[in-house]
Amino acid sequence: MKRIALLLAVFVTLGAGLAFAANSYEDDFRWKENWAQSVKTANKSLQIRMDYGVRTDGQPIYLGYAIRGKATSDDAWIIYKHTYDVNDQLTLRQTAFDAWDNIATATYE
Repeated sequence: MKRIALLLAVFVTLGAGLAFAANSYEDDFRWKENWAQSVKTANKSLQIRMDYGVRTDGQPIYLGYAIRGKATSDDAWIIYKHTYDVNDQLTLRQTAFDAWDNIATATYE
């Protein structure tokens, strides 16, 4: 249930600018303006964590998002696990919904 609430909060915040279709130049401008404001609002309401593991090239293995104020032990994180090839190119991004403290043991799909 917490996962659904977190996802809804993120999508509602990010999707606020999608409330109407662009039928004219003015509508298109307002849509873009609303989208930009939604992204700014989402960025202010989310915290982001990164874990690089043994990587030294600045590319994270784990990237996590949660609503500000959530502890790393709270089961309220959207966590991405990145897999890189031998050329350090991102080849796979898997997602888990878990506590940040569980990044190594979470179930990624």
